[in-house]
Amino acid sequence: MLPSGTVTFLFTDIQGSTQLWDSFPDEMRAALKVHDAIVTEAVAASDGHIVKNTGDGQFAAFATADSAVRAAIGIQLGLRRQEWDPAIGSLAVRVAMHTDEVEPVDDDYHGTAINRVARIEAAGHGGQVLLSDATAALVDDTLPDGVDTIDLGTHLLRGLTTPERIHQLVVPELPEAFPPLRTATTAAARLPEIPTSFVGRATDLEDIVSTASDPSHRILTLVGPGGIGKTRLAVESARRIADESRAVAHFLGLAPLASIDAVVKALADSLDFTIDLHALSASFTEKTQVFDRLAMHPTVLVLDNYEHLIAYADFVGELTTEVPDTTVIITSRERLGLQGEWVYEVEGLSDDGDDDAPTLFVERAVQAGGTADTEDPGVRRVCDLVGGMPLAIELAAAWTPVLSPGEIAAEIAANLDFLAAELHDLPDRHRSLRAAFDSSWRRLDDAAQQAFASLGVFPSAFTREAASVITKTPLPVLFDLLKKSLVHRSAIDRFDLHPMVREFARDRLGGRRAGLEEAHARHYGAFLLERSSDLAGSLDQVGVRDEVADELDHVLAAAEWYVRHRDAVDPLPILEGLLYFYFLHSWSEGAETMARLASIAKDDVGESEPFEDEAYRTARLYHVEFAQNFVEPAGLTDELTRMLPVWERVGGRGLAWCLTLLGDLAIIAGDTQEALGWFDRAEPLSEELDPLGQLTLAAWHGWTQVVAGEAEAGHRIFAEGEARARIAGAELGRAYLLSKLGVSSDELGEHEAASDFHRQADEVFVKFDDIGGQAYVASRLSWTSYLSGDYEMALRYALDGLEKFESVNHRWGMAASRCRAGLAEIELGRIEDALRRFREALALAQAAGMREVAYYALTGIGRAWVASANDHDAAVLLAFTDVEANPYREFATPALEAVAERLGQDQMEALSERASDMDLEGAVALAQG
Repeated sequence: MLPSGTVTFLFTDIQGSTQLWDSFPDEMRAALKVHDAIVTEAVAASDGHIVKNTGDGQFAAFATADSAVRAAIGIQLGLRRQEWDPAIGSLAVRVAMHTDEVEPVDDDYHGTAINRVARIEAAGHGGQVLLSDATAALVDDTLPDGVDTIDLGTHLLRGLTTPERIHQLVVPELPEAFPPLRTATTAAARLPEIPTSFVGRATDLEDIVSTASDPSHRILTLVGPGGIGKTRLAVESARRIADESRAVAHFLGLAPLASIDAVVKALADSLDFTIDLHALSASFTEKTQVFDRLAMHPTVLVLDNYEHLIAYADFVGELTTEVPDTTVIITSRERLGLQGEWVYEVEGLSDDGDDDAPTLFVERAVQAGGTADTEDPGVRRVCDLVGGMPLAIELAAAWTPVLSPGEIAAEIAANLDFLAAELHDLPDRHRSLRAAFDSSWRRLDDAAQQAFASLGVFPSAFTREAASVITKTPLPVLFDLLKKSLVHRSAIDRFDLHPMVREFARDRLGGRRAGLEEAHARHYGAFLLERSSDLAGSLDQVGVRDEVADELDHVLAAAEWYVRHRDAVDPLPILEGLLYFYFLHSWSEGAETMARLASIAKDDVGESEPFEDEAYRTARLYHVEFAQNFVEPAGLTDELTRMLPVWERVGGRGLAWCLTLLGDLAIIAGDTQEALGWFDRAEPLSEELDPLGQLTLAAWHGWTQVVAGEAEAGHRIFAEGEARARIAGAELGRAYLLSKLGVSSDELGEHEAASDFHRQADEVFVKFDDIGGQAYVASRLSWTSYLSGDYEMALRYALDGLEKFESVNHRWGMAASRCRAGLAEIELGRIEDALRRFREALALAQAAGMREVAYYALTGIGRAWVASANDHDAAVLLAFTDVEANPYREFATPALEAVAERLGQDQMEALSERASDMDLEGAVALAQG
C-alpha cells in the first residue's frame, strides 16, 4: 500500500537518454532494464514503493525522508559500480527528492508536490542527488556517516510560481562538483515574473522549443488575435529555451514604443546597459552598441506586441544577422514578412483530453474568490463559447464570485461586452474582449473592414470560393486579413475566425447581417439539395456524405434559416436531405439535429396545435426515425400517435413514414401483433415513401415476420427490399437488408448462407465507416456461430459487437450483445460470467422499455440456473418466459423440460403456478436477486 500523510517522493531520470536511444537503441534497451532493476532493488531495500515507470526513469514514494535518502544513495552507488556496455559507457542519472503532505488516489499521486519534485530533478545533472528544502530539513541530523548536504541556493523552477531552496547530497565515492543547476535563476532571470500561473500549452511549448533548437530558425513570430495568450506563451518558451541552451533571456514590451530609436533605448535599459553617447559615430551607432552588448552572451530575446511596428520589421532581420547567437521570439497580430521568419499560429487552449481551458478557468475562479469545477458543464460551455481564448477565460472566471459558470456562459452568448474587467494592473487592450479586437479593427482600411465583418456570417471554417461568392471578399483582402491574424488557415483552402473574433465581426455587420445570412443559407441550401439524390442512393454515397460533412456547420445554419423563414421558402427538401445524410453519417447526431429544428419550428407556432405545422411534424417524424435506436419507445410512440390524425388527413409520404415508425416502435417494445398491424397499413403506401423509408419498412416489417415465426415471409420481404435498394443505389440501406437476410437464413437453418449475407453487409459497413452497422453484423455473426455450435467464436463476435454498440450508444445492441455473449458462456461452462451479462442486459432493457430484450435476458438467466442446478428458481423463471409473448421462447422450452425432468411433476406444478401469478416486474426481481 502506498504511503500517505507526510510522504517523500523520489524521481530518477537518465540524462541524455534521447541521444542514447537514437544512437544505440538495442544497448539502451538493455541498459534501461539494468537501471530499473537497480532502482527497484534500492527502493525495496529502503522500504519504499515504486509508484510507476516514467519512461527513462522511476517514481518512488517513502514513508520517511531518511529511507528515501538511503535509497538515493543506493541507486547512485549501484549505478556507479555497474559494468555497462561499452557503447553506452555509463548511465548518468539524476535523482531528486521532495517531501509533502499528500494522499494516494487510485495507486498514484497527483498535485503540485509531484510537479515540484519533477522540476527539481529536471534542474540537476547526471550523477547528482538533489533535495528540496523540506526534505533536507527532515534529514539534516540523521544523515549516514560521511554524507552531507550542500545548499545550492533558491531557484525559480520552470512552471512553478513559488521558488525552491535546493540542496545537493554529498556522498563518498560519488562526484561532488557539478555545473550550475538548470533553472530560471541562472538562465532566464530577465524575463518578467507574471503573478498568475501558466496553464497548459504543453504541445505549443514543445513545438516552439523544438523549432528554436535549429540554428536556422532564429526568428519565431507567434501570431494570433488579441487575448489568445501570445505573450505568456512567448515568455514561457523563452524560459524553456534559455534553460536548455544556457542562454540569457530578455523581454521587451513594445506597446508604448513608436519608433526603432525608442526600441533600441528600451532594449538597452532591459540589458542594464548604458549607451556611450560620446562614442557615437556613423559606424558606431546606438543600435550597434546594443547589438554588441547582446553578442556578449547567447540570448533569447522576446519582442512583445510588434504589430504596430511592422514598418520596421527589417530591424529584427538586421539584429539576427549582426548578433548570430540571438534567437528572437516575437508576438504580433501580424506576421513580419521576413525571409528568415518562422510563423507559429497561437490558438485557443484545448478543452479535449488535457483540459487546459477548464483548468485555467478554475484556477482563475479560485484566485478571484469564486468556485468552479473542471467537470462542470457550465465551465466547459464557457471555454467552448470563447474558443479557449485565455483572456476571455480569465475575464469570465472573474465573475464566479457572483455568477455560476452556467450563468456566465449565458451572459457571454448574449453579449460580447460582458467580458470586461476592472483590474487596474491590466493593460487597456486587455480590459475587455472588445478592446482587444478594436485595435486590430482600427488598423484595417475600409475595404478590409467591410470584408472582415462580412466573414462573420460563416459559423465555422469556409472555403475561398464561399468567401468570394457569399461575401464578395477578394483574395488579396482575404490574404491581408490572414496576415493580420483576424483570419487563420484551418486546412488547405479553408479559412476560419476564432469564435470571439467572429462574434466581434458579426457585431460590425449592422444592417447588412440579414442579407448576408440569407445569401449564406441559400448557398448552402442549394449545396445540400444538389447532393440529396446522391445521398439517397448513388455509386458515390461515401464521397458525397463526406463532402457534406465537411460543410455541415454551414448546412445546419442554412437548415435553421429555412425553418425560420418557411413562410417564404420550403424547408421540407432541406429536412429530407439531412435525413439521408444523417442515415449515412450519425444516427445520434441526426436525432439531435431533427429535435433542434423541430424546436425552432415550434417556437413560431406555439403549443396549441404544433402538429398542424408541416415543418414541425416532419422534423419530429425524422427525429423518431433516428431516436428509436436510443430512446425508450413509449414516449416516441405516444408522440407519433398524437400526430397520426394529422398525417391521416394529409396522407402521402408522411402518413407512410408515421405508420412505419409506429410499427418499428411496437416491435422494439415487444408487441409483435401490434407491429404487424401497423406494417399492414403501411405496405399499401410504400410507393409513397422515399428510398430510405422503403428500406426502413422492409427491414422492420421483415424482422417482425421473423419474430412472429414466419421466417419465409420475412426472408421474402428482406429480399424484395434488398433488390429495391440495389436498384436505387442505396448501398448502406442494402447492407442492413443483407444482414437481415442473414437473420432469416439462420431461422431457416441455412447458417452458411447467413454467414455469407452478414459478411457482404460488413464490407459495406466498413466502407462507410458505419460502426453501428459493423456492430450489428458482429452481433448477428455471433448468433450464426452459436447456432452452428462454435461457442468460442460466438462469444468473440458478441463481445466485438458489444464494444462497437457501446461506442455509438445503441441501447438495443448493447443489451442484445450481452445476451448473445451470455448464451455462449453457458455452453462454455462460464456460468457466473453469463449471469453477469444477462443481468446487465436486463437492467438496460428495463431502463429503455425494451420488453423483447427483457424476455431474452430472463430466458438466459433461467438457462444459466439450469446449468448451475439452481432448479427451483430456474423452473419459475423459465415457466414465466415459456409464453407466446417471448420471442426467445425456443430457448426457454427445452431448458424448462430439462429441469422438469429433474424436479418431478408435483414440484413443477407448484413452481409453474407460482410463475403464472408473476408479472414482468416480479420476474425481473427474481432474476436480479
